[in-house]
Amino acid sequence: LLESEVYARGIGVTKDLAKANELFQAGVQAACNYYKADTEATKTFLSKLPDLSKLSESEALYEIHMQQWIDLMDRPFEEFVQWRRSGTAGNEVPTLQVPEDATSKELIRRWEYSPEEMTANINAPKESPKIWEKLWFDL
Repeated sequence: LLESEVYARGIGVTKDLAKANELFQAGVQAACNYYKADTEATKTFLSKLPDLSKLSESEALYEIHMQQWIDLMDRPFEEFVQWRRSGTAGNEVPTLQVPEDATSKELIRRWEYSPEEMTANINAPKESPKIWEKLWFDL
């Protein structure tokens, strides 16, 4: 799925949505195999996925990012990173919302530094950034 994204974006290669689609299908197939999904159900699911070569770049990236999110469901730290990198703040895939009774009124953007890191690392900021403060790539 990451390779599919590379071809959809044209990162270091010529942008090629047909190649992106080929890798997208293979990536989803690999994810289904990893989770031991039923073979026939997987074939049906793959046949219903959109053909990325017939979509705009942004539509293709949306489909890729959604499948990346689903594939990472059992790896929450990686899923969190994938969500943040899938788009600028407010445009990530999928669109998440803060639960109504959450203590934070904003989505989490980062982890806070541990007290040990704050005291042991002379390069640590004077104050630990809050969980809703954006990282450099979100600004």
